[in-house]
Amino acid sequence: MAFFLRHHRVLCANLLMRKMATHPDLFLTKNKRLYFEIIDQIIGAEVLQLPLTEEAAKLKQVNVNTIKNVYGALAKQNYIETKRKSGSRIIRNFSPEQVDAYRNAKQKVTTQLQTLNLAGFSANELIALLMGSLVEYSSGDGRIIYTEKNFYELEIGKQELELALEVPVTPRYIDDVIEQLQTGQLKADLIITTFFCEKRLRDAGINCPLIPLRITPPMEQLLNFALIPRDTEITLAVISEHIRERIGQTYPNIVKDFTNFRIYTLGEILNDSKLIKKTQILLTFKQTYRENEELFQHIPKIVTYNRFHDEEGLNQIRSLI
Repeated sequence: MAFFLRHHRVLCANLLMRKMATHPDLFLTKNKRLYFEIIDQIIGAEVLQLPLTEEAAKLKQVNVNTIKNVYGALAKQNYIETKRKSGSRIIRNFSPEQVDAYRNAKQKVTTQLQTLNLAGFSANELIALLMGSLVEYSSGDGRIIYTEKNFYELEIGKQELELALEVPVTPRYIDDVIEQLQTGQLKADLIITTFFCEKRLRDAGINCPLIPLRITPPMEQLLNFALIPRDTEITLAVISEHIRERIGQTYPNIVKDFTNFRIYTLGEILNDSKLIKKTQILLTFKQTYRENEELFQHIPKIVTYNRFHDEEGLNQIRSLI
């Protein structure tokens, strides 16, 4: 009997999920649904130019005024720039790393929702879960904020800080933090950042404790390059393009002296695993290695390190906490 009851509930949940997908107006207003739908397309790099209002109204089967309201809201949020004759152009740019991160997160959320759906949770209950997650995420604001300019660095930094400090840490893009500082909306007891970002926050008039941390140990501490043959295939797997540029500028001699020293972003390696096929020594973040261990298992020697290399700074944060 229990099996049939559960099976019936799963069928009902499936019906509700289909209803939510095919009739989202039952759960969101048309304006809100289109607003979020277009933002999803913009971040996912699916569109560069939005259709004219009349064309969009026919395509979405809604009133022209609905499209105008949505376009107006998107323009106010600096997602698009609207011109009467040429239409609406996307002006909010997302980096390739951000787009990849968004798509990966979306896939993970979709998979989790499917799992919960199969467990018998209804569409309303799944919406409750998403709302609860947003509330829980928002409640973390105002205590300890870690700010950076790149999604992957924020993600890894947050995980390392929470592990080291044993307290919740809220990740926030530095542009958002600076905007909130300038408008007086920032609420935080402590802001953690890196020395590369510290000056921008100081210049913005930070009004709460700010502690910058040193990141990534010097490469000479990771490998004794004097004992390594110059033709060794060495790969440094980094999480963003600007880290690659910074390392190339910081260690020009290593890059020059070791002819087979390569720096790849994680995104490049995930897209083409052949890039590391001949690698003999891999250098990368501990978190990057843990999450992609199978990808790197063929490499003979792997050297991992933390994002932060600043025990003194971490101790200072612990004393404030």
